[in-house]
Order: sequence, then C-alpha cells, then structure tokens
Amino acid sequence: MLDKKVFEADFISNFENALLFILRNTRTKADIINLVRVETPEIPEDALREAIINAMVHRNYFVQGRILIEVYSDRVEILNPGRLLFSSKDFGKISVLRNPILADCVLRINLIEKIGSGIKRIKKLVPDVKFNIDTDWFSVIFKRKEKEFNNVGLEVGVNDTVNDTVNDTVNSKVEKDILLEIIRNKNITIDLLSLKTKKSRRTITRYLEKLKAEGKIRRIGPDKGGYWAVIKKIDDKL
Repeated sequence: MLDKKVFEADFISNFENALLFILRNTRTKADIINLVRVETPEIPEDALREAIINAMVHRNYFVQGRILIEVYSDRVEILNPGRLLFSSKDFGKISVLRNPILADCVLRINLIEKIGSGIKRIKKLVPDVKFNIDTDWFSVIFKRKEKEFNNVGLEVGVNDTVNDTVNDTVNSKVEKDILLEIIRNKNITIDLLSLKTKKSRRTITRYLEKLKAEGKIRRIGPDKGGYWAVIKKIDDKL
C-alpha cells in the first residue's frame, strides 16, 4: 500500500477530500493535440466521483467499519461496509437504497445526476473496473495504467510559494480556466481549483475575489454547502 486515508469532517468535505486524495496520489499525463493541451488522468475523475459518492450513500452507518480509500502501485480501491440488499446477479441492473433520505439530499445538491445510475456510469467510463461483493463489504477496484503513465510524475501537493506577479496574458488564462472549471462543476472547492489549475490556494482565492468583484461569478449559499454561479459568459477576451 502506498497511501491510506481516513477523513472525519462533514459529508461534503469528506467527499471532496477523498477525491483530492486520489487525484494527488495518481498520475495525469498531458498531450498536445491540434495545438491544445489535453490532460488524461490514470482514472477518469467522473468515475472516481461516482465510486466515492456511491460508497458514502450506500454504506451501512450502523456498523463500526469505515469507508477506506487505498492507493496501491497497481490499483486504487474504495471499500465501504454494507452488503448488497439484493441478489448479486442483479448488480448493476437494479438499485435498492439503504439510506434513501441521504440519497435524496445528495441528489438535491447535484452530487449525482440520477439515483441508481452510478454503477452503469462507472462501467462505461472504466470498462475494466472490478467490483468485489463480500458478506459485509463492497469494494470498487480501479486498475492503474502503470506502463502508459510510468514516466509521469505524481502531483503530491500544491506549491503555495508561486509568484503572484504575473502578466495580463497569464491572468486572462487563469481566469478562463477557473470559469471553465466552475461551469463543469458548480460545487468545486478552492482546493480542487488549485489542483486543476496548478496554482496556489492563495492565488485561486485572489482570482475568485477578482471575478466576484467584476460580477463574473457569484457565491450562492455558505462556503460549505453552497455553490458557484457564472454570471457572465466566457468570451475570447478572457
């Protein structure tokens, strides 16, 4: 095992921290395709999101076991306590909710698109994904692409000493990147924006305040549990 983590904050923070934990401990390669930089993670982020939220929604909260995120050299495993509530032969075909109120809350804050669609989405995104169904445990196993990503370095953290004195061209690109990420995920956190844009947390915070002051974005709700809204459309001037 290369790394293992247990989070003990609120539901949404645990979800975001779990996703960040995996992204920081797996690799992302970058290719230039038609003069555009295209980044490809070892494991699709959408598949990871589905697997983590599935574990959190369907786990058995009446037992002492925890949801575990384990990163190995050849795989990433997400394990949660709780047996299936139906026959294993129907796995991926039907969905029975162990925690219906929690599932409804997650749906309402847009962490999932549709109740019961997670397994199908994971299989579509990662065809070689494995599911282990035990008597009291359920796990999702993503195989890491060792050969394809062998020479790609790990992003083990974010450098907070980045020089904040940048020219207008760089400023414009950072603003556009932030807006694009918010459009993709209105619930995105500062930490995840920092990871996505490769900028320090301080830099992201400064740009968010600038975008809010210019009326391009607005924060709806509190820091925890709220979301971002893009007010002005992205254009070539950004």
